[in-house]
Amino acid sequence: MFPSFFLPSNQHDSGNFPVDVKSESLFFLLCNCYLSPTSKRIVALVCLQLEQARHVSSRERKKSRKPMTPLTSKVKKFKMKAYSSYKDRFRTMNDGTIRRWREGKNHNAHMKSKKSRRRLRQPSTVPAAYAKVMKKLSVCV
Repeated sequence: MFPSFFLPSNQHDSGNFPVDVKSESLFFLLCNCYLSPTSKRIVALVCLQLEQARHVSSRERKKSRKPMTPLTSKVKKFKMKAYSSYKDRFRTMNDGTIRRWREGKNHNAHMKSKKSRRRLRQPSTVPAAYAKVMKKLSVCV
């Protein structure tokens, strides 16, 4: 049968129940039977719990859905490539740094001072952040 808190307080011991238990639903049974004031509070709580709906956020609902597209795309993945002209402009040194030559040596060189032209002839190194990206693009192997 049912646990004792579902039954009216005056009918805990007696086996005769006012409504046929098999033919009626639990909610109908609890609402129609005679209850004491303490039992009415319990029934009110049970009825409230029966009526409560579980509110699911849209984020949780999206997580529970099956993904529409496959997790791994079937389209061929392409490798990012740098311009082929870069291979002549940069050189990897033995310690891993990338060497570059200065720009601006030729254009309007007659307007530049001898000191700046001499400085432009000397190679310099690529900064570490740029060198990391260039290695990923395999600019200079």
